[in-house]
Amino acid sequence: MNHARIRHMVTATLLRSRAVITTAMAALALLTSAALVTIDADEAKAAGPRPLFQLPFPCNESWRLQTYVGHDDYDIDMFPTSGSTSGRPIVASYSGTVASSGYDSGGGNYVRIDHGNGWQTRYLHMLEPAIVSTGQSVTIGQQLGKVGSTGSSSAPHLHYEQLRDGAKIESWFNGVPSGITTDGSPAGEPLSPAVTVVSRNCGGAVSRTLGDYDRDGYSDLALYRQNSQTGSTWWVQSGRTNTNLIADHKYGGSADIPAPGDYNGDGVTDLALFRPDCTNGSTWWIQNGATGNQILAGLKFGGCADIPAPGDYNADGATDLALFRQDCTNGSAWNIYSTHTNTHLRSGLKFGGCADIPAPGDYNADGATDLALFRQDCTNGSAWNIYSTHTNTHLRSGLKFGGCADIPAPGDYNADGATDLALFRQDCTNGSAWNIYSTHTNTHLRSGLKYGGCADIPAPGDYNADGATDLALFRQDCTNGSAWNIYSTHTNTHLHSGTRYGGCADIPAASNPATTA
Repeated sequence: MNHARIRHMVTATLLRSRAVITTAMAALALLTSAALVTIDADEAKAAGPRPLFQLPFPCNESWRLQTYVGHDDYDIDMFPTSGSTSGRPIVASYSGTVASSGYDSGGGNYVRIDHGNGWQTRYLHMLEPAIVSTGQSVTIGQQLGKVGSTGSSSAPHLHYEQLRDGAKIESWFNGVPSGITTDGSPAGEPLSPAVTVVSRNCGGAVSRTLGDYDRDGYSDLALYRQNSQTGSTWWVQSGRTNTNLIADHKYGGSADIPAPGDYNGDGVTDLALFRPDCTNGSTWWIQNGATGNQILAGLKFGGCADIPAPGDYNADGATDLALFRQDCTNGSAWNIYSTHTNTHLRSGLKFGGCADIPAPGDYNADGATDLALFRQDCTNGSAWNIYSTHTNTHLRSGLKFGGCADIPAPGDYNADGATDLALFRQDCTNGSAWNIYSTHTNTHLRSGLKYGGCADIPAPGDYNADGATDLALFRQDCTNGSAWNIYSTHTNTHLHSGTRYGGCADIPAASNPATTA
């Protein structure tokens, strides 16, 4: 051990406030925990793209991230900005497998998660033994344990690290760097300032931003342009910088249905297409959004009239192939296949009516996408039916909500981690309107909110990276130019007003295939 370094650390910490001294004592655990900090050389090699890590605390909690002189570069101590610290839940920053879980004399009760492709996270000083065990699969947002002060620690806090190929690296949360990089030691090295971060760890199926093609935490304006003559193309503009991410990228056929999602779990939305084919069999085509490599090329899965309804149905952090087959004779059914694990999750599961519109989402905030259907009914009243394949329970059966021509546009509009029922009602006479209802809290979030034109196409997403779904509409216009209008009901601000982007027949990639295909 470097005694000069330790003397420097002690001298520096004596000059700090008592609270910070306590933090330093807690984090000192790492200096005496060689077994814990050692990573086997064969555990992680050639790291892939950075996962979209989230703060390791429940949705919307606010935490102060800090370090101290001699702490070690990239190490972070986390304290809540309000309320008590001890006993607070610690949740997984991203989906993965528990590489190790146990007790160390320095780190106390700890968990290390392997997220694949060379990426890991570490959580130290838990109050009690972790509630997950080595070898167990965990989903983003799943509780690992509670904040404590075990090991070489004298104050409750969470010591947290992100690692790439076995080495510590600057931690990022929701696509944003933390800024915690240096510990002020040796002398002359800067000390990273403390920062406050609000958690966007809002459930596995909804926390990874819809339509985020560059992994910055913002939904992007994405369009699919069908063209039978020169080839169909993709166009994507950054929702954060307004720069082109993808322009005139040829990928797809003129009858293909866009079904983007994060099919390999790397935090980047992939270009995905479902190609109906009644003769040779319907197929899926998926191109990696980060690298351009093919993930799937012509995988046969589905019938020629099936409606794609992708989502993370097994809560493993990756989007699954999902299809809803309307059938008035034998009963409508769902078929779901995980390309991440190469397993059939559901085959011919009977659920739904023959004219129902699929509207999948994580309605119970358990991290898994649920089967959800909106049944338009002008006589008896439109209704919702929602079933969790993760828990095998009916979440809603015949819940009356909506008009008989409404378009479902579900999302997490109040940033509570659960998908809300959302409907866009096109009305050329009185003005189009939105109605949003939270089944998680049983409250009406919006009732008759006037926003949009009578032919606009809803394309929900989190366009300002605040953890809440925004009202987003794409207006096809062959005369004046197609435009986007996006409004945040969470902050009551206009994010885009008449932003010109797209052709007059383009399909917004984030739209519901059942209402646009």
